[in-house]
Amino acid sequence: PVLGLCDGNPYGISVLALYHCAGDRMGVDGGTKYGVPIKWLGLRHSHVAELEEELPKTVFQKLSDLDYKRIDTLLEETNPFLDCENRYERQDEIIDLKDSGYKIELEALYWMGPDYMNNWIYDMLVQMDEEGEHQKVAI
Repeated sequence: PVLGLCDGNPYGISVLALYHCAGDRMGVDGGTKYGVPIKWLGLRHSHVAELEEELPKTVFQKLSDLDYKRIDTLLEETNPFLDCENRYERQDEIIDLKDSGYKIELEALYWMGPDYMNNWIYDMLVQMDEEGEHQKVAI
């Protein structure tokens, strides 16, 4: 699968959703599903929650009305991004984002040091490999 890394906000998640289900929405390949099996690597709300005490308050941006509308769209029953074996994991992450009331961009991780993001991604890849997730499709 392709690994997706995006901002921890509704529009970052929407970009992943677009790659996941582009064929359905864009009529690509005669309207048949032409999507990419994508693993949502991050930045997830659960990752941010773990770092909340270590990051400055200025990196946490309040969700706007448009963000809430986008979240509601992402949570619709018919959203193909949630039509996968990890549906509830993805759904819970999006609900947690909504409930928190804030969003964060990947660049905020640089507050943790210049090598933090590289090490964070590496650690996640190692963890996926140990769990055998690299063999799964459509996660």
